[in-house]
Amino acid sequence: MIKHFKDLNLQTKYDIIIVGAGAAGITIALEFLKTKYKVALLESGKLNYDSDYQKLMHGTLSGPYNHEKLDSYRLRQFRGTTNI
Repeated sequence: MIKHFKDLNLQTKYDIIIVGAGAAGITIALEFLKTKYKVALLESGKLNYDSDYQKLMHGTLSGPYNHEKLDSYRLRQFRGTTNI
């Protein structure tokens, strides 16, 4: 079931909270579907690409390597970077 954060009952207790609905997060959440554990899978983006949400990925990387802009290879949406 997919719910918007504003529609959640914040009193609900979860055994496991997974942050990020990309390939790894979805896979882990699916593994718990038929268990006794109550799992929440959190995603900050929408089901489909939204440029306003993607702007939240703007940032800089530092270190010895040259990197592309963070928002050029990471997607803030359901299914994450597998959408690229």
